[in-house]
Amino acid sequence: MNNRNIIILFMLIIVTKCATSPPVDVGELGAKVTSIKFGSGWDSNTNQVTGIDTSFSLGTKIIYYEIRFEKIFEAGGMIMKRWKKDGNQFLQATSFIPKNTKRICGEIHYYDLNQSMPPGTYEITILCYSSKQEDYVEYDYGGANRIFRIE
Repeated sequence: MNNRNIIILFMLIIVTKCATSPPVDVGELGAKVTSIKFGSGWDSNTNQVTGIDTSFSLGTKIIYYEIRFEKIFEAGGMIMKRWKKDGNQFLQATSFIPKNTKRICGEIHYYDLNQSMPPGTYEITILCYSSKQEDYVEYDYGGANRIFRIE
């Protein structure tokens, strides 16, 4: 191998090393969940959940939620939410969380907004993709409530 080929090989190694950033993992995706709020309304002026509670009356059609994380997301990331009703999984959704934020908000309801949610105990499980484990892993909730009821 001549000197020119050695220099080219060396430059390719440097460019590859510099251009390849390590994959984002759990510690960079919010670290842990610090709070989960459920509510009966949403204030579009303040972007906040309203009517915060863990028990909602029969006839409720939409439940709004806010999930807060311990740290901001250093990079955007995918969060998976699994919902159970009375212990049985009924919904799984994946959301993108943009970088430099530490919360995600959403709502749970039937596609037909005129349909009320049935009574029962609802529980959310929150996971993020771990590049180390090559799978979704559940967050540490740090005591955050994950349950609401329709009664």
